[in-house]
Amino acid sequence: MPFHLSKLKSLDVLVGAKFLISGCGSLRMEDLGELHNLYGSLSILELQNVVDRREALKAKMNEKNHVEKLSLEWSGSSTADNSQTERDILDELCPRTNIKKDCDSLPALGQLRYLKFLSIREMHGITEVT
Repeated sequence: MPFHLSKLKSLDVLVGAKFLISGCGSLRMEDLGELHNLYGSLSILELQNVVDRREALKAKMNEKNHVEKLSLEWSGSSTADNSQTERDILDELCPRTNIKKDCDSLPALGQLRYLKFLSIREMHGITEVT
């Protein structure tokens, strides 16, 4: 994604976008918030660089009406103070309910050594946990 994406005022539609959130300010949550016509899949990477709920709110995920697939990823060590902060960030990045659930398997959850709590609901299509 180009820097200062929010300055592309004539951009009508962006399909299948990947956003790398930078801790040094090159791509920010505000940039994502300015893009109202995102379609299809959306990936937001390096979420450890999001400081708190207020910053995540700037992405305006509740206005992304056409996002059908969402990937949110933390990499490396998180700068968040605790898991509650990370949950708050996830709450703000939750889009409208038009996400399509086509998941039929889950990764090896036992290998996620930092996972402390996991809640899986209404995922009736899951047939395999590796």
